Amino acid sequence: MITTRYEPRFRGFHDLARWRVREILLVSTVYDAFVLEEDRNLGERLSSEYLELDLRYVPRITRVSTGRRALELLARRSFDQVLCMARLPDMPAAELRARLKAEHPRLPLAFLTYDALDGKLRDALASAPDGDRAFYWTRDANLLLAVVKLVEDSRNVTRDTRAGSQVILLVEDSPRFYSLLLPILYTEIYTQTRRLLSESVNDLHRLLRMRARPKVMLATTLAEARGILSRHAYNTIGVVSDVCFPPEPGAEPEPEAGFTLAREVRSAWPDMPILLQTSEAAAEARIRQAGLRFVDKGSGTLARDIRACLLQDFGFGDFIFRLPDGREVGRARDLRALEQQIRAVPVESLEFHGRRNHFSIWLRARTEFRLAEALRPWKVSDWPDPEGLRQAMLDAIRDFTHADRGGLVREFTPDLPPGGQDILRIGSGSLGGKGRGLAFVNALLARSTVAAVHEDVDIRIPETCVLCTDVFESFLEQNRLQDAPDWDSDDEAVARRFLAGAIPPRTRHLLRALLERIRDPIAVRSSSLLEDNQVLPFAGIYRTYFLPNTHPDPEVRLFQLEDAIRLVWASMFYRAPRAYVRNTGYRLDEERMAVIVQAVAGTRRGDLWYPTFSGVARSHDVYPFPGIPPEDGGAALAVGLGKAVADGERVFPFCPARPAVNPPYATAEEFAANSQSMFWALDLSRPEVEVRPEEGFSLVRLPLERAEADGVLGLVASTFVPEEGVLRDTLSVPGPRVPRFAQVLRHGTFPLAPILRELLHAGRRSFGSDVELEFAVDLRPEGRSVFHLLQVRPLEVSTGPGLLADDALAAPDLVCASTRAVGNGRWTDLKDVLYLDPTRFDILRTREIAAEIDVLNRQLAAEGRGCVLVGFGRWGSNDPSLGVPVRWEQVSQARVLVESDRHDLWVEPSQGSHFLQNMLALKLGFLFVQEARPGNRVDWAFLGSVPPLRSTPHVHHLRFDEPLVVEIDGRSSRGVVHRPGDPRPAAG
Repeated sequence: MITTRYEPRFRGFHDLARWRVREILLVSTVYDAFVLEEDRNLGERLSSEYLELDLRYVPRITRVSTGRRALELLARRSFDQVLCMARLPDMPAAELRARLKAEHPRLPLAFLTYDALDGKLRDALASAPDGDRAFYWTRDANLLLAVVKLVEDSRNVTRDTRAGSQVILLVEDSPRFYSLLLPILYTEIYTQTRRLLSESVNDLHRLLRMRARPKVMLATTLAEARGILSRHAYNTIGVVSDVCFPPEPGAEPEPEAGFTLAREVRSAWPDMPILLQTSEAAAEARIRQAGLRFVDKGSGTLARDIRACLLQDFGFGDFIFRLPDGREVGRARDLRALEQQIRAVPVESLEFHGRRNHFSIWLRARTEFRLAEALRPWKVSDWPDPEGLRQAMLDAIRDFTHADRGGLVREFTPDLPPGGQDILRIGSGSLGGKGRGLAFVNALLARSTVAAVHEDVDIRIPETCVLCTDVFESFLEQNRLQDAPDWDSDDEAVARRFLAGAIPPRTRHLLRALLERIRDPIAVRSSSLLEDNQVLPFAGIYRTYFLPNTHPDPEVRLFQLEDAIRLVWASMFYRAPRAYVRNTGYRLDEERMAVIVQAVAGTRRGDLWYPTFSGVARSHDVYPFPGIPPEDGGAALAVGLGKAVADGERVFPFCPARPAVNPPYATAEEFAANSQSMFWALDLSRPEVEVRPEEGFSLVRLPLERAEADGVLGLVASTFVPEEGVLRDTLSVPGPRVPRFAQVLRHGTFPLAPILRELLHAGRRSFGSDVELEFAVDLRPEGRSVFHLLQVRPLEVSTGPGLLADDALAAPDLVCASTRAVGNGRWTDLKDVLYLDPTRFDILRTREIAAEIDVLNRQLAAEGRGCVLVGFGRWGSNDPSLGVPVRWEQVSQARVLVESDRHDLWVEPSQGSHFLQNMLALKLGFLFVQEARPGNRVDWAFLGSVPPLRSTPHVHHLRFDEPLVVEIDGRSSRGVVHRPGDPRPAAG
């Protein structure tokens, strides 16, 4: 009898290593080899079958002509399988088998014959416990495939069934017939698998589906069949059995063995499909009377009959919805069609198939194991109302699609239905750093509980498609731009050459279809191989472009998108990334560029498009408020697009763990003076806008009064009442508007802080490091508000053991001291200082100052020297009223940066800017000096006493014989710059 245990274990196929036949030793006479090969090489024929079925790892065949030579070769080389002709010139095949098994007991051995099998070999194989078989050569290369796959299946079946793979049991003791039946079964299995691969969403999904295809297990006795069913019954989708075969090895065939096996199977699993095949015509009536499928072994349509059984009973092919009288009422090719048909067909059809477990059988054959597992235990009687069964099935499919398929990277095709939460891809190369991060966090969202906990909020990633790196490489090759890394051109010249290039026709076709799918404004972002990696973010180094995507002519919208993509590709070769890469140890020719095309988060408000607010959050805050540990994280918010945050403008900082704590301003007036006054939006009034290399050509920066007129500001802003010196959380009173997001963070109109805490915690746990995420929120008083997750990247945080004593900031020889330093370590090789002349600094000339620093930085780069950079306000801010708006390539030689306030310029350090993140990733030192704070200072007098090596109108370059020593304690956030041992300037 069959003994089984219920053991559904769907562990997944992500461990792709498995046993394969890669090396085959063929032992045959020269004549037999000629018969096997006929007019084509045997290896070529096997290879053709593999390639036709989209199989990889085509086995390599090595041939020897004698048994002795085979044993000698096996002593020196490793093989995965031996194919041996049943007739050899130097020894009987049975003797070769015995000698081979004595030395290599685990090596699979298959005998091929085109004649009657030798009696001794037949008896030896019949009593063999290791599964060695004899096969009749039918001049069909599919038999070679079946022989190889049968042994692979037997080796892998235990592990694969634990992951959900299914089994078809073939019970047949005649080598002549199983040599005929196995190729039929494998051909249909791979035909089914090929069909499923065409529905797969990405390469990994294809690989997993190929791995999960049904396995074939061959039994030649009743005892062997019972053993296989006992081990794999839960995963068996059907049995194909002869009627007459032996009960035990070496016994005579039993005429009733097939009926015995069928009764035992149906007793344990009433819904198991069973096909009995026999050449005895008298048995047909009994088989059909028992409700089993019958096939005549002597029929000239045997292959077609078996195929029909696999399609109709074993779940291969379409799911055919029938009524109890057999009439067809619907047909489903895939899971999406199944869901549509379940909604439409009569409930009688659902009951008919539900009682017979047809849905689970079909799903298991299609490798949809988790959904099949969810449906299999159901009984129609579980639902008093038959319509309840329909709704339960629809709910199960929806939950499965969200949990098991959510977050996948799906290949984009023009016929892809709208909707879904998948990341789309064009091309087969890498997604790049940003693309990988988005795909990962999208999968994380699909499997996390954050959306279920905050069910009144739509938490998602905007619709996103990635042009993979192979599209970029094809563009370079097609337009002969492969030498771009060696160009000595300015950014404008690079941009012109890329804009003149043609995008591959197939990519243009897919981009045109993509624009039919995404009708909102779009952002075109870089996603290079090195971008957003664990060590280097390349944040803001490459270009991002926003397109209105509103022109009535779809060809104009396509041209705009193509130009934006070309310019993102071109930005890889601009000055900024070249300077950045010089500091990293990487080479620019190691880079490849993918491009992200993403719907812009937001809502149309008149001739503008923008979200209610955007922000950045970090799991570790390098500038925590007093009394708040850095591990509690930090965030920054701004009304409108997130450009204000990324560019280091005035924004609102807060701690997600303590959202009610305001920034530590002394007065409400100070709070208002340092709050956001302008916001960024996408301009929709110019649908014909020309795409230009400069970022921001389609954006506008507007006063907050426009956001108030749009009804946005009332959701997030307070009012400063000068007469009372207080902030009121309303816009019903006159006074300056102050976006401090009290309605969201203190009054709970939107669960921003809990969502950020959960996402930061999940990101830190998943990445194994601190993380930074970018987001945008659309508050909708009517309907569900939307939280858009735009980007997630690892955050490199430099912390370590304490380096500075408690009294270190009081040392008399300090050029600089700070209690808000970022970084960790000692710098002992810096002999150069660039500093802004405090007597000539003019906040209205910060753009000129940036150009002067660029000149001095180029000179340092030519000499290969690093420096300490000392200035006022924020380095790298795009708002010139907050500091010097240097670009990264203009300060590429700075190893330690100092920001100091002064009487006419007092700003908080930047929260979430790209400039700051790159500085952290490159492990540069940073000291923020507020001279009003105890222990904070810059010794301007000392700097001014040293004769400069070079000077510009606003910047001095000092060079010392001895290095300045810089020490930063990452644990206490304290940092100092010591004077050099000999402060006298060096000559030249």
